[in-house]
Amino acid sequence: SPSATNSDIVCGTVAPLGNRLSINGMRSSRGQFPWAAPIFNIAGVPKPQYICGSSIISTTHLITAAHCMFFPDGTERQPSQLTVVPGMFNIDNFLDNDNQDRDVSKIHTHEEYVHEDLLVTDSDIAVLVLSQAIIYNDVVRPICLWSGSDNLDQVVGSKGFVSGWGITESGDAKYPSYVTAVIKDRRECSRQLGRLFSANSRTFCGDGEGAVPCNGDSGSGLAIKRGRQHFLRGVVSVGQYDQ
Repeated sequence: SPSATNSDIVCGTVAPLGNRLSINGMRSSRGQFPWAAPIFNIAGVPKPQYICGSSIISTTHLITAAHCMFFPDGTERQPSQLTVVPGMFNIDNFLDNDNQDRDVSKIHTHEEYVHEDLLVTDSDIAVLVLSQAIIYNDVVRPICLWSGSDNLDQVVGSKGFVSGWGITESGDAKYPSYVTAVIKDRRECSRQLGRLFSANSRTFCGDGEGAVPCNGDSGSGLAIKRGRQHFLRGVVSVGQYDQ
């Protein structure tokens, strides 16, 4: 309930809110993916500019893609240039009561990530540290970190969910949508994606059957459900839209 304390919240769970990137994606309902938080650039723009999605993993930490932490010209973003808004639903509405605006105090990009080589997606991951703790409630909750085997063969065929504010068939998205993707084996990924697929042990791909993460879904988490909990199994790095 909204009055639950942070310690009462079980990671990866969704509050019972009643019935309720992405080409062909389904629109998410508020609180359906409570760990999804949009990241905005606040440097040199009249209003915050959405850049990427992220996943809440603790009251002060979020996981996103490393490439999101760079400007288009290749310069690295600084923590003071970013804001993250857990609880946000419509990314044009900064006055929503559910919003929890948070400054970023540190950015940790993976030490093996090389921004100049966008085809090497193996280490495209970053952790953001927030300057003020998030308050968990029905629409803001952490996702569980994956605790099972790192062997990707063991998740082939599993169904995952990606929720984000990526481009949809009707254009830029104000509201989050989600796609369901079945994780494919690495040979199939290489066949479908070619050079876009980084052929190493830490990268995998999913087939959304016409629904794929798209521009703007970068940094969003791929969640796999086990029982009533969702676990973070990947971060969106590259999406391909087959015309």
